[in-house]
Amino acid sequence: MAFAAELEQLTASLVEAVTGTSRQDGSRTFRRNINSALQALKSHTFLRTNQFDVETALNGLQERFRINHRDELADALETRLHALNQNPEKWHPEILQLFLELSDQPTFKTDLNDLNNLHHPGGAAALVLKWEDIAQEEGWDQDGDLWKPFEYSDYSDEDMVDAKSVPDTQPTSDLDDDDEISRQPERLIIEAPGAVTLEAVRQSQAWRQARPVPDADGQLRKVPVSEIQILREVVFLLQGLKTSLFDENGAPLPSFQMGQVAWETHKSLIESFAACGGYLEVLREFAEQSHTTPHIQAFQDAVDDQLAGLDSRLSDVQMRLAAPKKQEVVSLVALKDELSPWLDSSFCLADIIAKAQTPGSTQFSFLEHLYAEANSAQMTGDPETYQFLARLFLNCFRVYIQPIRYWMDQGKLLTGNEHFFIYENSKATASSNVWHSKYLLSYLETGALDAPSFLETPARKICNAGKSVIVLRLLGHAEFAETLRRPEPSLDYEAVCPPELELAPFSELFALAFEKWIDSKHGATSVVLKDLLASQCELYATLNALYQIYFMSDGAASNFFLDRFFERIDNNAPRWHDPYELTGLGQEAFAETLDTTRLAITMDARGRQLSHAQARASVRNTLPHLKVEYRLPWSIQMIVSDTSIASYRSIFTFLGQIKRALFSLLKLKLLDTKDDASEAIVAFYSARQSLLWFCNTLQTYLCTVVLAPTTFRIKQLLDKLTDVDTMASTHESCVHLAASQACLGPKLEPIHVEMLAMLDLAIQLDETMTDTGHITGSVTAIRADFKTHLQSITDGLRSAARASSNEQEGLKWDMLADTLQQGCRNV
Repeated sequence: MAFAAELEQLTASLVEAVTGTSRQDGSRTFRRNINSALQALKSHTFLRTNQFDVETALNGLQERFRINHRDELADALETRLHALNQNPEKWHPEILQLFLELSDQPTFKTDLNDLNNLHHPGGAAALVLKWEDIAQEEGWDQDGDLWKPFEYSDYSDEDMVDAKSVPDTQPTSDLDDDDEISRQPERLIIEAPGAVTLEAVRQSQAWRQARPVPDADGQLRKVPVSEIQILREVVFLLQGLKTSLFDENGAPLPSFQMGQVAWETHKSLIESFAACGGYLEVLREFAEQSHTTPHIQAFQDAVDDQLAGLDSRLSDVQMRLAAPKKQEVVSLVALKDELSPWLDSSFCLADIIAKAQTPGSTQFSFLEHLYAEANSAQMTGDPETYQFLARLFLNCFRVYIQPIRYWMDQGKLLTGNEHFFIYENSKATASSNVWHSKYLLSYLETGALDAPSFLETPARKICNAGKSVIVLRLLGHAEFAETLRRPEPSLDYEAVCPPELELAPFSELFALAFEKWIDSKHGATSVVLKDLLASQCELYATLNALYQIYFMSDGAASNFFLDRFFERIDNNAPRWHDPYELTGLGQEAFAETLDTTRLAITMDARGRQLSHAQARASVRNTLPHLKVEYRLPWSIQMIVSDTSIASYRSIFTFLGQIKRALFSLLKLKLLDTKDDASEAIVAFYSARQSLLWFCNTLQTYLCTVVLAPTTFRIKQLLDKLTDVDTMASTHESCVHLAASQACLGPKLEPIHVEMLAMLDLAIQLDETMTDTGHITGSVTAIRADFKTHLQSITDGLRSAARASSNEQEGLKWDMLADTLQQGCRNV
């Protein structure tokens, strides 16, 4: 609001400096000039064409010609551009930009032979038209008197005297008496007919100069005016002309009153017409303004048509009363009823203009208010106004969607259209981020979309349609979308509001029609892009590779890699975290199923600082720092987001921690089985068996209950979807849900900690073995900790299942709790 006030103050100063008027006068003209200047400043959207961009585009066009073996076309363009540069003009960049926008595949459709039509045909010189030829054709050359000089005189032909018959020395005589009498002024006065009529006209208009006079009581008596004179003044008012009954602001003057009518009646009637004049003045002021926004220009044309229709109707009224062909009744009430259809629609337009030009309004406020008023008129049962506003809204909207059509068809933004709700990120963007980061929706500071409110829902689909064209162009298949694109459905009133659906809300009818319009463009491009991602870009093959690596669906390859990795840690290998060796192990493990050139395995900085003892001490020390990277093609990165990869890695880490515990348990062997150690051996085997059961149970739950259904569901859902955004969000939500069901979500963080503590018991059990194979006394403590952790995990899962809002998630946690509870009884 502070900026708007400052802008208005500066604009007022500018108007004072240019017009010489002062804001202190408070005149209506000064206020109108300020409003006009403010509107021009707010709605100005187009800047001068960037001549360097035009030059770059033309150079690129020449290069394209040569790449497509059209060297002669490139040479012709270069020659003409060079000739044009020899005679520079101010508007050359705009003209060349217009030619570039109008061009349609010039590389393939241009024919150099057409240049010959630009030259004048050769041959004989063109004939020159001469007056002699015209005279001969028209017969002037035979008229000898045509070219004689003409003598001008104050006398008629009868009074002309041949100058040759009068001697040069003859004296000039004075006029005779008769001629003198005929030249007297009194003889030249003409009595005009209709003097009585003229006097009657003067008497009928005498009220204009009359002033109120006091009556016997000293009160001023108002000047009486006939109804026909008031009607005439009202017509002038509605036409925007000056009147005697209303001041310059359109307010009725209190010194006049209709004859034989009570003052209250006269006041009510005349004020109603004054209000009509005020509304029409808003329309006339708006029609005189200059607007550069296309859809506002369309609205302005509708206002012009409305005023023209009303003026035509008022002219008919004047003509009917000035030269009546039958008996006419002069009535202001009848006049208002007759003009009611035009006045009602004009009032709606004036209200919309007033609302759309309030401070803080956007350049598409006209569309929003038209849309709202059309819905309101339909709901209040005013079919005439509803149809008028609905037609006007659709006419303006068809102009507004020109940049939308260009974006969805070409995947390009119109130059200079700063108020389009899609913008291009100016930062350099990799191909993998074109979909998610290059072209974005524009939002206001309030958080609302920088577009009409009724486009909030389809805006995302509109944005995706253009991005689909861009991605297809990057993949080299933009022409497929053009061949499959359906004809664009009409958005006129008859198509949007058919007679059989006249009772349906206008908002729903418009939303349905516009959705069909969008689908005619978005459907083809999205289908083609989906097919290319599945076939050429191998979407499903890449997803299977992610399942094999992160979900460990290829158990043999995963066990091969992890077993070698754990052996390097347990055997104190000096370079156990070397990235080249780790990558080599991974590529060797997955060599038969993956493109191993995309696979890289490293340890992060914190993992490389661990000693062998620290790496062996807990499942939580090493595996969270193991980074398995599978480089995705840029096109697949549009579907598999960084958030999805984070969920994949968390599941991989948890599975790896389970396999670390199993690796430690399976390698344990008793070296000493003396009788005195029989109780310790029983306790050892009991603890080992319980931990093996827990690890296998947890691993089975993850693989069969969580991960396998997740991979199937992802494939099932992606097959049905075509929009890249929806595919990406669906894939991300499925992987995120899998991580949550695997007890890796924030709600189950305490349960996950208990599970890791349980897995660490397997490491501790390995440490209970001495070098000679004896069993230490800590096995009993391990068994006690196992029961405590298992009970805590079971109780936590049941609580989480009851509190979960996802029914499937709760059922799976209940299933795991039941399985663990059964095992707890057997421990």
